[in-house]
Formats: sequence, structure tokens, C-alpha cells
Amino acid sequence: MPRIENPEAFRSARREDVANKAEEVVASELARSSSLDPDALAMIPSFSTSELTFGRVVGRGGFCVVHELVAIKLKEKAKNKKSNFRLRGFASHNAMDGTKPLDTTTREHLARRVWSKSGKYVTKRMEPSLWETDRVSSLKGVIDLALEMHFLASLNHAHIIDLKGICDASPFNEIGFFLILDHLKETLSKRLTQWMHVKRTTKGITGFITGSKAKVKKLLIDQLLVAHDIANGMQYMHSKRIIFRDLKPDNVGFHREDDTVKLFDFGLAKELQDSERDENGLYRMTGVTGALRYMAPEVGLRQPYNLSADVYSWSMIMWYIMALEPPFGAYLPNMFFERVFQKGYRPAMKDKWSDPLKTLMKNSWSSDLSERPSFEAIQKTLRDVAKSIDPGIANFLAADTASSNGKNSLKLNNSSHR
Repeated sequence: MPRIENPEAFRSARREDVANKAEEVVASELARSSSLDPDALAMIPSFSTSELTFGRVVGRGGFCVVHELVAIKLKEKAKNKKSNFRLRGFASHNAMDGTKPLDTTTREHLARRVWSKSGKYVTKRMEPSLWETDRVSSLKGVIDLALEMHFLASLNHAHIIDLKGICDASPFNEIGFFLILDHLKETLSKRLTQWMHVKRTTKGITGFITGSKAKVKKLLIDQLLVAHDIANGMQYMHSKRIIFRDLKPDNVGFHREDDTVKLFDFGLAKELQDSERDENGLYRMTGVTGALRYMAPEVGLRQPYNLSADVYSWSMIMWYIMALEPPFGAYLPNMFFERVFQKGYRPAMKDKWSDPLKTLMKNSWSSDLSERPSFEAIQKTLRDVAKSIDPGIANFLAADTASSNGKNSLKLNNSSHR
């Protein structure tokens, strides 16, 4: 999230002061952005809190809580309702002048989809209790959620989660402000657990009976596909000069219908700004950001960094995908700082892995930021590795890469290979 000067000053601030500061910070970020388009929100249908029926809690993290969306019951008067959300100096999320009626066709379509596809969508909103218990966290939470809304409205890629709807009130004044998102089938963390089970069934007498060779080949193809799709989504983000800063298995999911890889949770994402760049081409950004297990050493040491910090995070996920065990599994927080960040410890390579994969991971987690490859180069290496296993998969990956800079990618074909 953006830097906030003296956030502790808001520890006992009034709620209105917290909201005003959050709005000021978000407006500043949008004003200097070349990738975030405030007018993109005009394409996103909005709903009042009273129109939604919230279900069970399906996730929590950071400052937010995620609920299953059970139903949307549109109110008759909402058909001609005007939006009252207008960010300082920017367009309303319904029109440039803030007066265009809501797109009722889109609203009704989403309402029907919720009714016919139970559990298809979720809402993400800030923990309501934060407003009363922790004003500093509520300030950060409001900023994160508002910026995530703008990121998701502006980004258009097959491997980034879709923003389906938003609250019709201001994210700075409405305690229950929400985003409506696809309810993903599962996260990469859960998929990794499933792969661990598959791996166990390929060993010993069980593997002999069930045909372990075919299982091992399919598993490896699945692993390469997922690693490639993550890199593909990250390449798109980096082309917009957006750094994720929280790439980890819990923030990678799979679409419920076609199993497409989806990156989600953009609360820590940030667009690089030239004003924060130093003479070495690195950027002065907040340190110790993200999960320690996947955090680049320079981020953990609070040093300037750049987009390659995401490449390091990807390398740890890649090792996890291939080894089917978490990197630095038994490490305590202080061990990451002492061994990984300061002394350069890295996970051990497996003998059975191909040399190109080993080299790719070693370069991607290098302490020398200039040695880390781009996500475009990462995808090329993965395609080359896939070609040595199954030429058809390699051709598919090349086609998918060429077509995934929009929503019309080869999603259904992708799932058929998994």
C-alpha cells in the first residue's frame, strides 16, 4: 500500500478523519498513475448493501473478510438510482458527471447468475470491527480495498480475477463497502495438497497397480501449466509497471468452471513511480511486505527493490510446485531474516529435475537482482521444458500466451489438459 506519513497519528482519530485521509491517499495514487483508470469503474455494476444476502464466511486475510454471496434482490427504485460515489477530482463509477443511471441490464444479469449459480460469487469487505477497535488498521484497510477495486477494474487478463460488482456507496464512508468477485474453486495451496496425494500414489505397489508412469507425466504437465499461467499473469502486470508484492499459493486460485489459474488479492499491489526510483533503477518502497516464505531478500531487508521481487516470489512457488513441499518448511520468522535474507540460503534442488528447470529457479531467486529473468523469459523456458515432455502441450502454451492479454484466452482448452 502507499506510504502514509505518521500513521500512528490516526490511532485515536475520528472516523471521518480516517476516511478523509484514506480518500486523499487513494486520490493521490490515481492522479499519478498511468495504468489505473478511474473511469473503468463505469463498466462495473453497483449494488446497495441492502440488495445483497451474505452467506457464510469463506475466507479472512489482512484487513478483510470474504463472504459467500447467496442472493441479489434488486430494488425497483434502484433502476433509476444515481451514484453518490465521487472520488475527489475523478469520475463517478457510473459516469464522468456522476449522473448516469446504473446499467440495470448488467445488474439484472449478475443477479440472475447469483440465483442460478449458488456459490458462484463472493463479497470482499473490510472487517467491520476495525473501525472501532483499530483506527490505524482501518485506515490501511480502506486504502487497500479502494486501490484493489481500481486495480481490478483497470486490469484485463485471463489469469487475473474478475471484478463483478461493487458497492454503490463510497469506500471511504460506507463501513460495509464491498467488492463482488468470482468464488474460486480452490487455491493453489489446496491444489498442492492434492498433488502431494497423487505423488504418494505413484510409489510402491500402489503405483505399480495404478500406472505410475502415466500419473507422473500428467502431474508434471499440470505443474508446468500452473507455473506457466502464473508467470503469464505476472508478465501482464509487469507490463503495466505493477508489482504484486504478495505472490504466494494462497493468492493463486482456480476458476470454478474451467480451472483457469487466477491471481487475486491485490491489496499490496503497487504501480512503480519514477519519483521513487533511485540511481540504480530500484524503487524506494515499503519493506517487509508480503509473506516471509515468498518474500525477496531485498524486501525483507528494507532495501530498494523492483519488479524482480515478484520473480523471486515466483521461484519459491515454482520450487514448491515441483518439490511438493513448502520451501524452508520448518523455518521460524527470525530464521528467514538470518539465513535466507542475510546469508543467502535457498532450497535444495532435486536430482531428478531437468537442468533447465534448476537453472531457471536458481536465476529467479538470485541475490543479484539483475540475474533474475523476466516473466516472458520464464514462460519460454517452461515451454521448452514442456516440449521435451509433450510437444502438444508446448504448442498449447505458446498459443495460450499469445491470446491471454484479454479475457478471450484458451481457458476451456487449458482445463482439458489438466
